[in-house]
Amino acid sequence: MQRLYTRHILRAAILPAALTIAVIAALFFPSSAAYATTDKGAEVTYTTRSDARLEKDYLDWYGVSTDSEEEIIDRVKGMFSDYMQTKLLREFNDRETILSLEEQLSGHPLYEGNLYRYIQRALSVLDGTLMTDVVNRQFTTDPAARGNFIQQRGDIFAYGQDLHFMFGLSNYMPTGIYGNTGEQITIYVEADEGQPLPKVAFTQFLTTYQYWQGSKIELQRGVNVLTVPSFTHTASYTNAGGPLYIVNPYTSATQNKSVKLYIEGGHTYPVFYEGGSEEKFLNDITDHVEYYRANPDTAFNIAEIMSDHILVTAQATRAEEIYVKGGTSADGTAINLWGDDNTLSLYGCSFAKVTGNGRGGAIYVVANNTITVTIEKCAFSGNSTSGANGGSGG
Repeated sequence: MQRLYTRHILRAAILPAALTIAVIAALFFPSSAAYATTDKGAEVTYTTRSDARLEKDYLDWYGVSTDSEEEIIDRVKGMFSDYMQTKLLREFNDRETILSLEEQLSGHPLYEGNLYRYIQRALSVLDGTLMTDVVNRQFTTDPAARGNFIQQRGDIFAYGQDLHFMFGLSNYMPTGIYGNTGEQITIYVEADEGQPLPKVAFTQFLTTYQYWQGSKIELQRGVNVLTVPSFTHTASYTNAGGPLYIVNPYTSATQNKSVKLYIEGGHTYPVFYEGGSEEKFLNDITDHVEYYRANPDTAFNIAEIMSDHILVTAQATRAEEIYVKGGTSADGTAINLWGDDNTLSLYGCSFAKVTGNGRGGAIYVVANNTITVTIEKCAFSGNSTSGANGGSGG
């Protein structure tokens, strides 16, 4: 039986917003991408050509010979021994070599916009100032590798369309990383040649259903430099921007274990994956709430829980009350959604003062067929009560 995956948002306060997504993809190898901008619903189209061709165009424009400089450029791009560009090959593992390359390239027309980042990254590796976080920022289709597993369940969204579900079914997987509008996010990608790659999507935190997500952004092997788009939103209690999600509509039969993503930039937030460490989740909530309260102008009050069937997005401050102070089990929050008996079970949830969302109070479920909802040891206080299409809320 194919598993379904849906997104339910704890509706504390959600206001409308308009959405325009601007994507800047600068892919340094194996190809370079043109700038692309798209509105919600439009496709992002990239024009690619090889780095050597792009560099030759620049050099020809400036009337400079490409013979020796192309060799230097290739050396710069080949300094690193790993896809995340956190380790240097032995012949580049000294500061004098890197500074010599920098001196030779400082007058190159591509230095500021392209080559500069390689030199600076190499120097930060040598200085020990490049900090990595594989546990929270690496995502892979190899379940035995470090980091977070990229689920391979196929195209759940398309499957839901076949079943005529109006809302809810989604291929989105939380990364636990958010970005503010205008912030640069760099995604390093490694995969075997010809393997299908995940896409990513930027979203606006706390807005209405029709405006919360942007267009899916295609990734390519190598370095993908993206910019968090500008979202129009009216919520005074949140900032512009929001969480980044991975979209991977493939199965293990169509995508092998070679795919790895490492996401640099933005800020991490608490995410609990079913079967994961509850202790880590509680510590992450405590740390993030402290960070959010110290940085209200940039931080997002967000935490998420993901099981095999459901993704719950909540405010981190409420998650602290429920899980850290209330002792509720994160692993038991969402158990079954559209399982073998067409049931949804919620255990140990708390909903208070959720009003005015027009969807039936603290909880709403959208389905075209009958669904049995079981609620156990959940607390409800001061929520609005209304029904939609013959249902009931509370």
